[in-house]
Amino acid sequence: MSAAPVGGGRFHWTGRAYLLLGSAVLLALLAVALRSPVPLLVAVPLLFAPFIAASVAPPASLRADLSWEARGLGASVEVEGTLRGEFGSATSDLEIDLYPPAGARLVRRAELIRGPTAVEFATAWAFREPTITHADPPRVVWRDPLGLGERELGGLRPPLPLERYPAELHRLGAIRLARTIALPGETRSPRLGPDGEFFGLRDAAPDEPGRRINWRASARAGRLVVNDYLLDRTGDVLLLLDSRPTSRGPAVDGRLLAVARAGAYGIADALLRTKARVGFASFGEFLSAVPLASGRGHRVRLLQAVLASGLAEVAGPAARCAHSLRRYYRPGVTTLLVSGWTDDPGEDLAPYLRYGGYPPCLIAPSPLPMVQGRGGFAPDDEALIARLERAERRVRLAEVWPYAPVVDWEDYWSFEGLVRLLRQPAHRRVA
Repeated sequence: MSAAPVGGGRFHWTGRAYLLLGSAVLLALLAVALRSPVPLLVAVPLLFAPFIAASVAPPASLRADLSWEARGLGASVEVEGTLRGEFGSATSDLEIDLYPPAGARLVRRAELIRGPTAVEFATAWAFREPTITHADPPRVVWRDPLGLGERELGGLRPPLPLERYPAELHRLGAIRLARTIALPGETRSPRLGPDGEFFGLRDAAPDEPGRRINWRASARAGRLVVNDYLLDRTGDVLLLLDSRPTSRGPAVDGRLLAVARAGAYGIADALLRTKARVGFASFGEFLSAVPLASGRGHRVRLLQAVLASGLAEVAGPAARCAHSLRRYYRPGVTTLLVSGWTDDPGEDLAPYLRYGGYPPCLIAPSPLPMVQGRGGFAPDDEALIARLERAERRVRLAEVWPYAPVVDWEDYWSFEGLVRLLRQPAHRRVA
C-alpha cells in the first residue's frame, strides 16, 4: 500500500481547556457578586492558560513522515517505526496514538525514543487467529504539558500490511510438490508407468484400480499399496477457497473465512518462493479464478484476489465448481481445497473435484475453537461437549478421505499436519 498524505490539523482546545475557561468565568461572576478581588485573582490565570498553550503550539506546516515495519512469525508481531521531521523543542510533547487492528491485542505499549529530527517507537501485538489485514497509520499529535490544546501533524504515513499465518509454511520449500523440473544432476528413469515416471509407493484408496496395485510390495507391507507416479505429483498447485455460507451464521463464517484466506495466501506465498506455479480460485455462488503463474507480480495478484474473496450470500452447487475449473486449469493439477463446509455432505467439493480430474487435498479449518465455551454450562459439561463435538467432526471428516486426504486444522497457528501430509501422503487417516 502506498503512503497517503495526511494533512495537518488545526489547533483546538481540549475539554480541560473549556473547563478552565468556564471556571474562570464563574470566579469572575463570584468576584462581582461578592465585591471581592480574591476570586478574580484566581480567575485570571485560569483564563489565560488556554491562550498560552495555543501560543506555544508548533506551526501547522510541521510534518511527521512515517516509516514502519512488522517482524515476527505466527501470532506475535513486533512493530517498529520512525517518525521524521523538524520537531525541535516540540519533540518532548509529541504523542503517537497507535492502536492494534481488529483481531489483535496489545502486548506491549509503544515505547518512544525522542529526538529533534526523529521519534522512534516500538510496540508488540498478538493475533488470536491467522489473518490478512493492515494496521491504520497512527495519529501524531502535539499536546501541551497541561493537556489544554493539541494539534495533529501532517505527513506521509502509509498503512502497515500484516500477513499472519502459521510459521510451518516456511518449510514448504522442501516439499516435492514444488518440483516442476529436474534438479541439476538428476536423471530420469527410462521406465515409465501408464501415468508417467515412477515416484514411489503409497497406501491404496478404496476405489484404486487393480492394475495400479503393487502386489509384491503389498505382500511385504501387509496392506495394499500402489505405485505413485510423477504426473500425479505435478508442481503446479491450485489453491481453492470455499467461501460458501453455512448454518453456523455470518459471524462464525466470517471469522472462519478470514482464517482460511490467511492460510491459503500463506501456502501460496511459500510455494511461490520455490518458483512453483500457483493458481487461486474462490467458490461461493460462482467461481472466481486467477490462472497459474509465478513471480513477484503474481504474488500481488494472488493477494488482491484473496482479499477480494468475501463470504457469498448464496451457496452455489458443488458440481458448478468442478465444471467451472476447466475454464482456467487443466485437469490433473494438484488442488489444495481450503473449506470449512459442514452442512450437507452431498455438497462437499472434494468428490466433485476428484471426479472432475483435480486430485484434492482438503484443509478443513475447524470452527470448534470459535464456538467453545459459549453454551453457558459448567466447565466439566463444556469439556464433555467439546469432546463430543470433536468426535462428531472427526467422523464427518472421515467420510471425505476416500476422495481426498484431510487435514483437520484446529490449531490455527500450526500447519504441522499439512506439512507432514505433503511430505508423506496418508490416504487412510485424517491428519
